[in-house]
Amino acid sequence: MYVRKGSQALTLCRLLGTKFLRTSERYLGSSVTMNNKKAWDIPERDLVLRRSEKGSVVLDIAKVKREPFLKGLFQDKYDKEMLAFPEVLNKEQVDDLDHKLLSLGYRDETFQDDPAPETLKLGGVFGLEVPDEYGGLGYTMTEAARVLEAMASTSHFQTTLVHNFLVQALLQSGSDEQKRRLLPGLASGEVTAAFCCSEQTASSDLSGLRCTARPDGEVGSDQGHLLLNGTKVGVARARSADLLLVIANTQDRDHLGNQFDLLSALVVDKSAGGITYKSCDPGLGADLCDVEFKNTPVTADNVIGAVGSGHSVLLGVLNHIRSLYPAQLVGFLRPLVAMTTKHCLHRQAFKNHLSDFGLTKAAIASVNRDMYIMESLTYITTGLVDLTQEPDYVLEAAVCKVVSSELAQNIVDRCLRLLGDRGYYRREETGDTAERYLKETRAALRFTGSNELLRLFIALGGLQEATPMYAEEVTKMRNPMLFPVHVLKRLVGGMRNKARSSHTPLHLYGCLHPSLKVQADELEECVHRFADLTLEALERFGADLMNQQPVLTWLAENVSDIYVVTAVLARASRSYCIGLRDAETEIALATSAVQVASERMQRNAGYLDRAPFGSPDSPLIKAADIVLERGGYASSHSLQRTY
Repeated sequence: MYVRKGSQALTLCRLLGTKFLRTSERYLGSSVTMNNKKAWDIPERDLVLRRSEKGSVVLDIAKVKREPFLKGLFQDKYDKEMLAFPEVLNKEQVDDLDHKLLSLGYRDETFQDDPAPETLKLGGVFGLEVPDEYGGLGYTMTEAARVLEAMASTSHFQTTLVHNFLVQALLQSGSDEQKRRLLPGLASGEVTAAFCCSEQTASSDLSGLRCTARPDGEVGSDQGHLLLNGTKVGVARARSADLLLVIANTQDRDHLGNQFDLLSALVVDKSAGGITYKSCDPGLGADLCDVEFKNTPVTADNVIGAVGSGHSVLLGVLNHIRSLYPAQLVGFLRPLVAMTTKHCLHRQAFKNHLSDFGLTKAAIASVNRDMYIMESLTYITTGLVDLTQEPDYVLEAAVCKVVSSELAQNIVDRCLRLLGDRGYYRREETGDTAERYLKETRAALRFTGSNELLRLFIALGGLQEATPMYAEEVTKMRNPMLFPVHVLKRLVGGMRNKARSSHTPLHLYGCLHPSLKVQADELEECVHRFADLTLEALERFGADLMNQQPVLTWLAENVSDIYVVTAVLARASRSYCIGLRDAETEIALATSAVQVASERMQRNAGYLDRAPFGSPDSPLIKAADIVLERGGYASSHSLQRTY
């Protein structure tokens, strides 16, 4: 059974007595007339009928195959389907989700009282995405994001965050026996988990890990235990966790019998022995400690995946955690934003309320724009995962983490400036302080990898896909003496097309509400400009591009901005089409996000034109050599003279 037009979809859903994708007739009707392939307007997309526990029929969309979105941008491909904001949940699922949050005490986007741990256990918060056969709720990634967003405003923020590492590792890479043995306890919350990866010699660079797990018997034997030795630093909630997910080096042999180290993911029981918890300065984040392992036994059946598969296990888990992270930061920051807004409405200065001043309005609106971006990024990414077969969202997940962690910094900074001295008082009703928000948002910058490294990861991951496509063109342009005719044609063509784009028009305005045509055209220009910048960077630097970290950072920022703009425009268009109350506000916030992204794209394009000698990083890199040579601040004092 296939649905080819929006009107047919609406008729079908009326006959079934369900709402299709929670969209109105106006939205479905407009999608047919627009020059746009909506998710429900694709002939290959079928509808799946399943029966819920209550006996009612639920209408789901079958998963479809689609190419990675961000990797496609590096190849000058833009998937216009992304401008249809994903509708994963039907009305019954949304109502059930709202009821679940109400049962936890979540009302009006906040918890009146911090929920007790027993409440979380009964509510299934520790097993949101665990299938019901293992005692979990079996939620989609979108449903889990909504619950985790709500929980982030409580004191259980970090507990649920780190607990999910082991749960996801088992769901993605665990054996059937491991799932049957470990998931029921984790899903019920009776067993909690923590994640141990960072060491003194390694954090983002996994090759620097020194923690080892060696067989206690004959080397290479499959029998017996592994003995874990080493120290993990900055582990959140380690003291209260029953199980630890540890990334450590294990030994293997090649076909010649030579030994080499491979990363493995291990499940370590707290009661195994040989574990020492060392207190450390809380610093950035709450309840951190160092964990030392000394001949801690790990049974062979507690190795997740094959021995040596720790890197792939960890990458899959990190992709999932990073995608959910923006929603959790939104939930965490929501009380601070509400308190700041209320303060501006009531605080008087110069015979006016703070909210009457233009600068205050701009700051408050910027905070809401950044929250809107973070929320949109999470739910477009979770929708992408929920509706796609074997989704490749590694770059999208990295963008979610980088963008959200830096926007969270901006939000806290603006709010504390608006609150003034009051921002540093302890709130009696919740105990919140500025220190808590500062610590958590600073910790977000290092969570699951530094943002600088992730930007390089985003750029190199996309260029890896683009290089084969541009290989011939880059070779010819980098060898003008061998291909003079081709180079001359490119130069002449570039001059002719200087005033107009040489790209095939995408007509993105047909995929959005007509009121967003200007914003859609701006997005289309950004997409074309990014394709030009990618090719220009490859032509200019060739194989040395991987060593040009400033250039890679600019490319990563640009592709991140395109993803942000796609998410906010898709969401704002949907809100306006289905008549949500705050649609006009969403369009204003989305427009601001488009303007910021376009300005940054133009700035980075200018940097690339002047690279490597005229970019702002060039003189800094030169100065850095002197600073490093002298071991600190390298400038003479301003009062120093020569006599």
